[in-house]
Amino acid sequence: MKQLFFILMAALVLWSSCANNESGETAQQTPRAESGAVKFRQQYQKALSAYLALKDALVSSDQGEAGQAATTLKNALAQLENALSEGGLPEGWNGRLSQLQSGCEKVAAAADLEGQRSAFLELSNAMIESAKAMGPLDKAMYVQHCPMAFDNSGGDWLSDSQEVFNPYFGDKMLHCGTVKEALARK
Repeated sequence: MKQLFFILMAALVLWSSCANNESGETAQQTPRAESGAVKFRQQYQKALSAYLALKDALVSSDQGEAGQAATTLKNALAQLENALSEGGLPEGWNGRLSQLQSGCEKVAAAADLEGQRSAFLELSNAMIESAKAMGPLDKAMYVQHCPMAFDNSGGDWLSDSQEVFNPYFGDKMLHCGTVKEALARK
């Protein structure tokens, strides 16, 4: 009878321990996923700041600074890729990330300012898509458009200012463009 009692007690303790372990793992996984998502958002904000520095270099028509800014953005995107591995992140980011990285590489490899601006168009389209996918951002962002860029086919870019400073023409047509859309802010 004592043996049966001990066997039942051992089974109860074992069952209780398994139940606690399952709920403990779930509780530990949720904060990790939340932590990964927070880290991802923080790193995305750094990448967005690097993108804005690249835009500003093109507005200033500074080819050397634009090349350096593209490299800085590429490094920020590499850190973003690391944050992707921690889970709890938006769907579809692997594809977006490769588009962003490709755009950075093209800007950095461009032989002249015109080539950088052309590559910036591809990068900007991917960055606009990613900013919209992120949802509310830490600061106000605006999608701006120049209808005259690229032989009047037009081009978009992101800015943190409502005032238009055109990266596709720089000082030739500094304020050519309009605000197409304001992205939601936290």
